[in-house]
Amino acid sequence: MSTRATSPYVWRVESKKSAFLFLGLVLALFISSCQMPQTSTEDIIEGNQYFMKSEYAKAEVSYRSALKKDPKNATAMNNLGVILNELGKYDQAIEISRRAIEADSKNAIAHYVLARALIAKSQCEEAYEEARLATELDSTDVIGFRTLGEAALCRGEVDTAIGALESAILIDDTHAPTHVNLAHAFLMKGDIEAEIDHLRKALELNENNHETRLSLAVALDSAGRTADGIDQVKIVLEKDPKHKEAKELLKRLEQKLNKGKSPDSASP
Repeated sequence: MSTRATSPYVWRVESKKSAFLFLGLVLALFISSCQMPQTSTEDIIEGNQYFMKSEYAKAEVSYRSALKKDPKNATAMNNLGVILNELGKYDQAIEISRRAIEADSKNAIAHYVLARALIAKSQCEEAYEEARLATELDSTDVIGFRTLGEAALCRGEVDTAIGALESAILIDDTHAPTHVNLAHAFLMKGDIEAEIDHLRKALELNENNHETRLSLAVALDSAGRTADGIDQVKIVLEKDPKHKEAKELLKRLEQKLNKGKSPDSASP
C-alpha cells in the first residue's frame, strides 16, 4: 500500500469541486427565495382550472388568494360567487356578489350570481329583480335568462318564466337543465305536450338523467300514453335495476294499464 500523502494537485481539485457544489446549493436556495409570488391573474387562472375539474374547494382558495392581492378584481369576485353557490355557501355568495355590485353596479354576472344565491334561499322577489337587471345589462348572456326563468318560477310567474327560458334556449339550446326547467313551467301552465317535448329534448342532450326520464314517464301517463311511460321507466331500470323510485312508478303504471284493460273497466 502506498503511504504517499495526497498530492497538492488532487487536494486542490477536490476543494474546487466542493466549493462549486456549495456555491451551487447557495445559488439554488437564493433563486428559490427570490421567486415572485403568484399574481392575482395566475390565481384566477388556477381557480378556473380547478373549477373545470369540479374541485370547487380548491377553486375557492385560489379566488380568495386573488382577492387578497387585488380586492376589487371583478372576475375574482364573480368567480368566487359562482363557486360559493356550487358549494352551497349561499350567504357568502350573497356577500361577495353584493361587494362586486358595489364596486360596479353594471356587473351583470354579479347580479345573476346574487340572484341564484337568493333563489336557493327562497328570496324570490329580490332574486327576480337581480336576474331581470342582469338580462337588461347583458342581453347576450344565456345564464342571465336561465336565472331569470328560475326566479320567475320561484315567484310562480309561469308565463314570465317560459319567456325567459325560451330566450335562453334561443341563445343556447344545448343546456339540458334549461329544457327541464321549461318543461316544469309548461307543466305548471297545463301544457303537457310542450312539457313532453322539452323533456325529450333534455334527454337527447343527457340520456342518462334518470330523474328527467321518470318525469317524462309521468308526463306521458298524464297525456294518456301510459304504455309509453312504462317504456321510459324500463329504460331507467335497465341501467339501474335497484332504482327505488323507478320500481315504484313501474308498479303503479302497470297496475293502471292493467286495470284499464280489464273487462270490469269496460263501459256497459
